[in-house]
Amino acid sequence: MKNRILKKIIKKKLISHNSEIYGKCDIKLFNGGVGRKHKTILLDQVIQKGDHIQFTGYTINEGSYTIIHSDDVETLEGMAWNKFAEAYGLLKPKKKRK
Repeated sequence: MKNRILKKIIKKKLISHNSEIYGKCDIKLFNGGVGRKHKTILLDQVIQKGDHIQFTGYTINEGSYTIIHSDDVETLEGMAWNKFAEAYGLLKPKKKRK
């Protein structure tokens, strides 16, 4: 569901160059290994391969080029991805139970 909603967001051009995206990405460790950390990037390019989407850009603090996969996206422009979609009418809000 997340990939489907992200595709709609991209198609309607609600995010574009220099949009802020926060999520998990791979980082290089000092000993040559690879780890995962939450980072905020400024969007440079969106790469779609079938059902999978990659957001590439530069991290805000370090300025290093990194990739965030669609499954790892947590926020778009400072809002949770599902709240962002609700704000633009792409996802129906959940009903609160009484």
